[in-house]
Amino acid sequence: KDYRVFSNYGTFLRESGNLKEAEFILRKAIRLNPQYANAYYNQQCAINPLYDSGCSGYQTAYLNQQCSLDPLYDPQCTGYDDAYLLQQCDLDPLYDVTCIGYQQAYVEKQCETDPLYDITCVGYNDAIALQDTTDVIDDGITDTEIDVALEKLESAMTIFSK
Repeated sequence: KDYRVFSNYGTFLRESGNLKEAEFILRKAIRLNPQYANAYYNQQCAINPLYDSGCSGYQTAYLNQQCSLDPLYDPQCTGYDDAYLLQQCDLDPLYDVTCIGYQQAYVEKQCETDPLYDITCVGYNDAIALQDTTDVIDDGITDTEIDVALEKLESAMTIFSK
């Protein structure tokens, strides 16, 4: 029996995806010639494509391994889109309307801009009070009329102070 025949056949099986059968055939090649390194290498690749970067199937196996550790490893990973969305939502709930906490973050952002946005805004009551004060002061008199009245008042005070 020629160990090279078993080695070549085992390599063919490995590259065809029949890893269990390839491992069995390659073991025969190694038993026939324990010094035959090529058979050993092919056997190891059949057992685990991550054995060496030269093994057929290495790239796919490596990608699958990395994706199982972290779906954000590559956009090809199963679950990448969901993991990416979750990561972005954790960084900023305003990233997407589907983020947990989006509604609360949105209201808080609007309240920062305008305390009158919602009655739950911090400073809402103060803003209402200020608005009411402004409404009382604004009785329809124009700024020009106020300026004229102030000038008359200043003139009168100048006359009385002499």
